[in-house]
Amino acid sequence: TLDQGRKSGIRAGQYVVEANGALVGLVETVGRTWCEVTLVTSPGFSLPAMGTVSGALGTLEGNLARMEEGELLFTVFSPDFPMSLGEGVVSLPHGEEEPRDILVGTVTSLAEDPGGLTAVGVVTPTAHLDRLSQVYVVTGLREET
Repeated sequence: TLDQGRKSGIRAGQYVVEANGALVGLVETVGRTWCEVTLVTSPGFSLPAMGTVSGALGTLEGNLARMEEGELLFTVFSPDFPMSLGEGVVSLPHGEEEPRDILVGTVTSLAEDPGGLTAVGVVTPTAHLDRLSQVYVVTGLREET
């Protein structure tokens, strides 16, 4: 829970980042002077994403089985885009107001889908979620000049 809410321009779905710009989570519930954040490792977390080396497109999802390990899953839509260990994973905007290329984490292990339709990477977040002291809510984007 953060101590900023509607009064400060916070809205559900906004990105929450740490001091170095790595994604911490998404704003889920907003009150007048507070908001709740779903961390990237939480089972309710889901976000379109892309591998920084392979260009693989997919979805980052929190996973109950991986939450205790502090990890999340990156499911790639096509196994023809092989991810590599150590590859960064960044956000893709799912609307006009969402930022792109926000670093979420690094692929630390790979798994194959038994059906062969997708590829799955285990991602360790860049943000140290167990040591956060200050976070920032991305409330708007500036146009580059």
